Amino acid sequence: MGNISAAAVLSALSDQKRLRLFADFVIAGEGSAEAITTTADRDTSKALARLLTVGLLIDGAEGSYAVNVSAFGAALASLRPAGSARYPEEIARYFDERGRIQQVPSGGEPRRALLTFVVAEEFAVDLEYSEAQVNHVFRKFHDDYSMLRRYSVDLKLLHRCNDGSRYRRANLDLY
Repeated sequence: MGNISAAAVLSALSDQKRLRLFADFVIAGEGSAEAITTTADRDTSKALARLLTVGLLIDGAEGSYAVNVSAFGAALASLRPAGSARYPEEIARYFDERGRIQQVPSGGEPRRALLTFVVAEEFAVDLEYSEAQVNHVFRKFHDDYSMLRRYSVDLKLLHRCNDGSRYRRANLDLY
């Protein structure tokens, strides 16, 4: 999936059927959303396809769908003026022109600063994320998304539940 534009998100949610379907997914959560899609009529299937295409929903575990909570941050980022500083100066060199991490620092403060920025930009404090959602976010930044997830947990930027299936962002001291 490419960049998510604010216009695409607003357009997708401007239709009442798509807005209601998206709200159903938000309320149901990833595990309960299967009932929404198994009873889908043709209009619901079209609405679902549009939400997937725009990036508001992502493929979850075992054929289910999950809300892409980072879509709104990405849409907001698409509104930044060209040439505006996208990254703090101390970590800008780690990103390429597409916003992907070219090289993960070998450790210490540079790694912490880089991952703190990514986690703070992409994950809300008060939401719980499935592993599929966390992987989806980190995959946008680096092919080895499991490494980014693992480092984020090790640095206590993300908290993982005991069974490893759910994650929450820690409260972070930001720039």
